[in-house]
Amino acid sequence: MKIRRINVVDPGSVKTVSDKPQAGNSYCDKIGIGERNHEPIGACYVAGWLKKQGLKVNTIFPHSDNLSVAEVLEGNPQIIGFSCLTYNYPIVNEIAKRIQAKRPEIILVVGGYHATCVPKQVSKAKGYDGYYLFLWVVAQEADWTLGDIVEYYNGKRCFYDIRGKFYFRRTLCNNFSRFNPNLNPIPLRTKEIMIGRNRQGLYYPPPSQQKSVGLFVWSRGCPYNCEFCISAKMFPSCANESPVKYREIENIIEEVEFCQKEFGTNFGFAVDLNLYGGDKKRVRELCSELGKTGLKWNAMSRLDVDLELFEIMKMGGCTQIGFGVESLINQRKSGAGMDIVAWRQKAKEVAKYMRRLGVLSKFFYILGGPGETLENIRAEGEAICDVDCDEIRLSWMMLSPGTPLFKKLKQAGGLEKNGRDLSLFSTDYPVIRVPGVDAEKLQKLRLGIYRKFYSPKRYGSRAVAMVKAFPHLKQSFEEWNVILKQSLGKGWKEE
Repeated sequence: MKIRRINVVDPGSVKTVSDKPQAGNSYCDKIGIGERNHEPIGACYVAGWLKKQGLKVNTIFPHSDNLSVAEVLEGNPQIIGFSCLTYNYPIVNEIAKRIQAKRPEIILVVGGYHATCVPKQVSKAKGYDGYYLFLWVVAQEADWTLGDIVEYYNGKRCFYDIRGKFYFRRTLCNNFSRFNPNLNPIPLRTKEIMIGRNRQGLYYPPPSQQKSVGLFVWSRGCPYNCEFCISAKMFPSCANESPVKYREIENIIEEVEFCQKEFGTNFGFAVDLNLYGGDKKRVRELCSELGKTGLKWNAMSRLDVDLELFEIMKMGGCTQIGFGVESLINQRKSGAGMDIVAWRQKAKEVAKYMRRLGVLSKFFYILGGPGETLENIRAEGEAICDVDCDEIRLSWMMLSPGTPLFKKLKQAGGLEKNGRDLSLFSTDYPVIRVPGVDAEKLQKLRLGIYRKFYSPKRYGSRAVAMVKAFPHLKQSFEEWNVILKQSLGKGWKEE
């Protein structure tokens, strides 16, 4: 029997499989700041590669908190490939068991960040009959691996020629090399996936004016190796290769124009781990071409780069830049080769520079972590409120299973529920214990930092000044005020 029908499933932030709630759901806070509603770009890339092989592919991405068996079986697939993070692995595990019980002939494959972190452990997952749940467990980049698996079943490829790093029936096969992103420049996107996608938060264009927000991958990999990030595992450096793989600018523009024409996309996110990568010339060329398309977009950057880079990005249509600040009091998490005083000053300098440009700035901070105390976190909150950026995102440090530090903390009892409840492992939950403080109190502390930062007294004058200097941002700040009121009980405006 030839394999022709494949479903690629990304559960996203689904909390329920049919009638079974995700275990950690009741512990997650309800702060709606920065809610995201976008297509599953990783699954779309894998699906795009499969489509190139002439296969019938469905990309399953739930529009609600529920993922049903009927939804996953849409189109009568012969292979189902799941993509998952650690926190939604329990959901994937549950739905896979139900699929296996109902349709045992279907071949189940799993990949994504969790499978990359602990592939051997995932390969041991037992199905309803006590044997393999996932016949194939794919680690790291999987663009061509799933397609090669299909070719293997169809007699077009030898088993040992399947590209990638994977477990098959609990046996490791490693034929991995980094994927060239120019081979498959445009992922498989459909109107069903794209239409209606938006971002709730402080953005320009504001949520009410966003049309079919798209994610764009302009490079893969990261030149850094921060201990709290697993990107280096997903995109490892191979022999004689750079850790960052860049797409050709012509391919990027082709994709942007395709999304504009097909879906009316007017706002996009460059999900690159680091857009700059030390090559200002390339960024200048890219932004020159992006500026011609009229697309408005967001990107990420480190703080410690040449400030001229941000002017270049603005000319290319960039309206907001997110900065990985990580910490302003903990040298270990600061992510920079400077002392913490200089790092803090750099944050203030960048925020001020962005304000002058009229480009929205979003700072990402990491709270908690091994050895941190309640006093540390409170001090972090004070430091955060001392920087005048436009938006903050407060995350709890999340360790990936399989890392040495995770194992050490688990053995020492330093993880909530001893690290057994994987659905807690998101950056919205303090899974790393803080001595003498329960998770509920830590969540309230986090909420308090948000409320203080966005209070009318502290934040209101900045918002008013930005709107006065850049009138086109008025609607953005007005809608942001509504979101803050819904999430925190009070917005930045004095009532």
